[in-house]
Amino acid sequence: MDPRLVLPLLLFPTFCPAQSDLVHYWPLDETSGTTVTDLAGGPPGALLGPCEWDPTGGHHAGALHFNGSGARVEMGPCDITTGTGDALTLACWMRPDLASVNEKMLLAKTTGNTGSDMIWSLSVVNVSAVRFRVRTGASTLELTSSPSSVLTGTWYHVAATYDGMDLVLYVNGAQVASMSGAGLLGYHPQAPATMGSLSDGSQTFFGRLDDVRIYDRALEQSEVIDLVIGSIATSVPDPLSALVHANGLLTGLPPGVVVDLEVRDMLGRLEHRDVLTPSCTTYDLDGLAPGYHLICLATPGSRTVLPFLRP
Repeated sequence: MDPRLVLPLLLFPTFCPAQSDLVHYWPLDETSGTTVTDLAGGPPGALLGPCEWDPTGGHHAGALHFNGSGARVEMGPCDITTGTGDALTLACWMRPDLASVNEKMLLAKTTGNTGSDMIWSLSVVNVSAVRFRVRTGASTLELTSSPSSVLTGTWYHVAATYDGMDLVLYVNGAQVASMSGAGLLGYHPQAPATMGSLSDGSQTFFGRLDDVRIYDRALEQSEVIDLVIGSIATSVPDPLSALVHANGLLTGLPPGVVVDLEVRDMLGRLEHRDVLTPSCTTYDLDGLAPGYHLICLATPGSRTVLPFLRP
């Protein structure tokens, strides 16, 4: 990443500590080796296939890059047995490298490689949609978002919740799909849990995963948003150009190179586009609605995407 495009610390989110009923937590901040640490106290996972650690390429800190067929982490059974047995949340940051109509697994616990074999799963499917499955008794419930929820080359936070009555999917804290479906989650110690692909190495996700979590309850939307934005600063100095100039983001750019600025909502939809040059002196954020937004700064060789809150 071009150091000229690193925004100051007041725009960087800090993340809240693990909340109650967090039963598995893999930050994926390792720098080497084949062991994946579960900070919630579970046994370590095993890294298999063409995976590589990316210590500085995560959404925050490091990430694990799945860059070949069969790349995965085997996490043990990960049965949700310490709570009521009828609630679950799966959450992670993900950055896809490739778009595909075929389903690509982010997290899965399964007895096979078909949809009906899933105990629970979270995946990318149909090029730009996300899918959540939960088995309750003999039935497997399946919820899929509409297309265009995710694009390649961009970090997204994806979360899926089941509270015993409803399935809900969130992307960047925004609810993108929901459905009703009741039943208890079963105990399936024979079914392995994996991230990055299924346990047989099929349906591999090509991209990066970061901050993977499993909860023994359904998080509220406000809690999902906490995972997305943490304690991010509640203001951005206006005009933005003053902030850019003060931190040298336009200093030393080659002649003719400009910084493209985009402001998007938390689902990535474009709200405003502008161009910053060394001679620009004004750019105000006053026209943005209150709420969470993404600020994107890009040159031909690099791109930075960070969230901020407009109070």
